[in-house]
Amino acid sequence: MEDAHERLRKSFVQVCDGDPLSQLADDLNVSNDNLSRLAKGNGDLKQIYQSEYMFN
Repeated sequence: MEDAHERLRKSFVQVCDGDPLSQLADDLNVSNDNLSRLAKGNGDLKQIYQSEYMFN
């Protein structure tokens, strides 16, 4: 089970690293005027690797 948790944490960081929603909007040619981008937080996503419970 621990291996599954480790893979889940790695995948979560890989998917959420950067700004995937903004990148998707750019790929679909959706301008910032049509869909304003959300402000990005300043947390350290890499802390997920040390998290025992990443979902509640």
